[in-house]
Amino acid sequence: VYGGIRHWAHVVLGAQSNSVTGSFFDLFSGQTFSLAQAFVNQDSVQLVYFYDAVDLNTIASPNANIDTSYFGGSSGLANWTVKNEVRYIQIFNTEQEFSDCQNDSLIIANIFPYATGKRKAKVLQPGHMYEFSFAGLYGIFYVHNVIGTDAGTIDISIKMQQP
Repeated sequence: VYGGIRHWAHVVLGAQSNSVTGSFFDLFSGQTFSLAQAFVNQDSVQLVYFYDAVDLNTIASPNANIDTSYFGGSSGLANWTVKNEVRYIQIFNTEQEFSDCQNDSLIIANIFPYATGKRKAKVLQPGHMYEFSFAGLYGIFYVHNVIGTDAGTIDISIKMQQP
């Protein structure tokens, strides 16, 4: 018997210089935060999107050793006291398999040992898919679109096991 999932379709996150769309995401409420909002909700932030000249489009966790120049100032990651850590691995299922996923069967089929995952999903492009793990739960995100600049955006869909 497979478990239920939470699904967020077309979550758009802004890179570090995007003044309109937040870069931080809460996997449990589905809320997107700006840096200032994320700072006062640190315990609720699991995903961070930013653009890097080397790693390009990156989704990471607050505890992923992100260069302080991307999210600086008084609300910057260097000043956070709670830094959640998510681990990621790239998977190679099809967009159709992701779309068809109505329970956690696809998630379970791709489970990985937490320690083997990376703290960043880098060089993201449309069609990429990553399994992630946080607090004993697993999920998958699928990349629909990317505008790869420091003021750009990424459009992803997320399916995650229910707590």
